[in-house]
Amino acid sequence: MVSRSPRLFKRSQAFVSLKFFPNNAPVAFHVKILPTPKPLTKGALSGGDGIGKGAEMAVGLLVFLGIGFGIDKLVGTMPVFMIVATVFFAVGQMAKMWYGYDSEMRRHEEARAEASRSSHSAGRP
Repeated sequence: MVSRSPRLFKRSQAFVSLKFFPNNAPVAFHVKILPTPKPLTKGALSGGDGIGKGAEMAVGLLVFLGIGFGIDKLVGTMPVFMIVATVFFAVGQMAKMWYGYDSEMRRHEEARAEASRSSHSAGRP
């Protein structure tokens, strides 16, 4: 009677040996434990990378608000530097988002133009 302990194979497969069949003959079969993970692509999640950008904005806002609060506490002008730091952060984030969006759209336009050129040149004799 051969008995093997469970061991994992490729693609999350486990080898199982059962000893309770007639004549104590071991029966082996594969049991799927976990599905094979699919590679994630950009935009595979519903939010794309919007969740990361939102978290970056929230944390950045808190950091700049805290810096403004600390400067206001040291100087004694309570809301002035908090407002200045927050506006500075907001303008910087808007500029970053604008330029990021612009470069992403240029990249998409170039890829689309390249695909169009290659499909037109492939159709010519």
